[in-house]
Amino acid sequence: MIDLHTHSTFSDGSCSPTELVRLASKIGLSAIALTDHNTISGLEEFKKAGKEYNIETVSGIEFSTETNNEDFHIIALFVKSEYYNSIENFVITAIDNKIKSNKILVNNLNHAGFDISYEQIVNNNGSENFNRVAIAKELKEKGYVQSIKEAFNGLLHEKTGYYIPPKRLDTYETIKFINSMGAVSVWAHPLKDTSFEKLNNLYLLKAKRFGLVAIETMHSSYTEQQTEDATKLAMKYNLLSSGGSDFHGENKENVLLGTGYENNVCISNSILDWLKEHIK
Repeated sequence: MIDLHTHSTFSDGSCSPTELVRLASKIGLSAIALTDHNTISGLEEFKKAGKEYNIETVSGIEFSTETNNEDFHIIALFVKSEYYNSIENFVITAIDNKIKSNKILVNNLNHAGFDISYEQIVNNNGSENFNRVAIAKELKEKGYVQSIKEAFNGLLHEKTGYYIPPKRLDTYETIKFINSMGAVSVWAHPLKDTSFEKLNNLYLLKAKRFGLVAIETMHSSYTEQQTEDATKLAMKYNLLSSGGSDFHGENKENVLLGTGYENNVCISNSILDWLKEHIK
């Protein structure tokens, strides 16, 4: 069994890359991918840990993108170190936009009476490149919410007006960029973010033209019906299947490495073999 969608402390997970690999080895996974949001900073530690624990590591990154005012996540798998500089240049504007969005969010919360410190969050995180999870933790620490999930469903949700989403990368240009590196482009949890109808009638045909290789047919957020629908879409558009737990450690409650939510994820080694065959 494998897991091709996980996050570490280099984005919004609670496990370091080494801890992530150690846990994967402990539960018997044969391979694991690290796909932190808009950063490859944890990949060197990740690969080193893979050698230490004798587990296959797949270097990846999850890009935050948008099209038609909808937010989509595109994963690159099998990222080569020779392209690290290109990736950092590709995401630099998106990261700057995210930092601006974080500052506005904290400022809006301050004006609403929530006593949290942007500087403290930066210190806790180690840099200004952090996601809303870091702000959710600060709100929880101060007693304003009981859980990270509560923060995201309330104060940090776009509907409250405190959070102004940043301008993200273009979905199709991101797919094109991933392919230019010789990596595998995977549309992450598409049915979590939009409807079957839009994917079928609008997005996937264009994404395929830009070189999309695979979609996640298995994800911790999916119902049985969504897994079935995603599989149908993969077959219709001749796309490979991928998937994973989207593990964030304690930052995403009830989602377990390798098995997702209530054992709704089970990724076989054959999935990885097919993705590797595409690379060849």
